[in-house]
Amino acid sequence: ERFSGGNIFDHATYPRPSRLDCDRLNEIHAPTLVLRGGLDTPEFVRRANLLTEEIAGARLEVIPDAGHFINLEAPGVFNRAVDRFLKEV
Repeated sequence: ERFSGGNIFDHATYPRPSRLDCDRLNEIHAPTLVLRGGLDTPEFVRRANLLTEEIAGARLEVIPDAGHFINLEAPGVFNRAVDRFLKEV
């Protein structure tokens, strides 16, 4: 079955967990690369910053001249960033 995304809107069928994921980010203990576009909206900038601040050792990389879909807007830059990160860890 395909994921419908219904949990975002249908809170009766998909109740919210007692503890939000954003309150559990400090439980992540894995190398983490956070990518965001330099043209991202303020909300996605906020979210990228939250991930970077709350996940121990997370690294933020901003891809200039890209919006939220970095892998589609700048695939070469995206692939190089991910490849570089994977080689480091």
